[in-house]
Amino acid sequence: MADLSHSPHSPQPFELASEHLGALPIVQAFLVRAGVTRLLGRRLPEGDARVALPAARVIGALICNLCVSREPLYGIGEWAGRHEAGLLGLEAGESENGNLHWPQCGGLIVIRADIGFENHKLFETLNERGIEFSIGVKQSSRVRRLIEQVPESDWVTLTDYPDGGEAQIAEVTFGKWRMIVRRTRLLGEQADLFPSWRHHSFATNRTVPLLTADIDHRDHAQIELVIRDLKDQALAHFPSGNMHANSAWTAIAALAHNLGRWTTQIGQPNEPVQTARSRRRRLFAVPARLTRTSRIWTLRMPARWPWQRQFHTVLEAIRALPALS
Repeated sequence: MADLSHSPHSPQPFELASEHLGALPIVQAFLVRAGVTRLLGRRLPEGDARVALPAARVIGALICNLCVSREPLYGIGEWAGRHEAGLLGLEAGESENGNLHWPQCGGLIVIRADIGFENHKLFETLNERGIEFSIGVKQSSRVRRLIEQVPESDWVTLTDYPDGGEAQIAEVTFGKWRMIVRRTRLLGEQADLFPSWRHHSFATNRTVPLLTADIDHRDHAQIELVIRDLKDQALAHFPSGNMHANSAWTAIAALAHNLGRWTTQIGQPNEPVQTARSRRRRLFAVPARLTRTSRIWTLRMPARWPWQRQFHTVLEAIRALPALS
C-alpha cells in the first residue's frame, strides 16, 4: 500500500490518498510480456459509442481482478477505484468514469435468475442501482407460510396452460419485495401422480402487472432448454484440445441449432417447440428412399410413417419462402 502524506510544516497541505498494490505489478508485467492487451486490441472492435472504454482494456482489468481478488462483477468498478490505474492497464480516472461500473445506458436493465441467485444483499444492491429483477425464491418455511395465507379468491387461473393441468398465480409481500407465486397441478387421468399443488415463487422489485411479471420471469428458462439441446447435438463432442477447433465447432453448433429451430418455427409456428432429438427423429432422419426415374428424383416415404404429414407440412412451408434477391 502506498501512502502520500504531508509534513506539518508544509505551507500547502497535501491530500491523503491510499492505493492498493498487492500482486498487481507482477500480474501486469506478465500480461504485458505475454502481449494479452495487444492481442485483445487487435481482435476486439474500438470506437463503440455505447461504452466509455475500449473492450480490450476492460477485459484486461477483469483479468487482473480474477488473478488477485475475484471481486463480484457488480463490484468491479469500486474495486478498480481502490487500485493504481496504471497497474490495471487504465489511465487515471477511468476506473470511476468508465464502463467498469454498471452500464450507464438509457434503457432499462432487467435481471432474471433462478433460486440459485437468491440473496437479499443482492436484492438490495440491484434495487439501489435502479435495476429491476425477478429472482427465484426457495420454498423455505417462511415462504410456505406466506403461500398458505393467500386467500383462494386471490389466485388467478391462467388460460394458456395445457389441458392436462391447471396453473394459477398470486402475489404476496416478501419483506420489502413482491413475491409472485405460481402453483400447478395435473388434471384428469394423470392427476393421481401429483394430486396436490406444486408451488414456484420468485421475488421482484418490478411494478409491472402480475401476469406480465410471471410471463417475463418464466421466459428466462429458455436458455436452459437451448443448452440442453446443444448438449444433445454438437456439444456432445466438445471440447477439443485445440482452442481454434473449439471456436469453430461452437460457431457451427450454434448455426446448426438455429437452422433446426427455424425449420420448425417456419413450418409449424403454432406447435410446441420440439427438442433437438424429436426434430432429428421426425424431420431430419427420414426413413425414406431416393429413386430416380426419367431423370427425376423422388423421395419415397414409408406408407405408415407416423410423421409423414408433419414432414410434408414443414417442407411445403419452407419451399413457399420467397427467394433471396
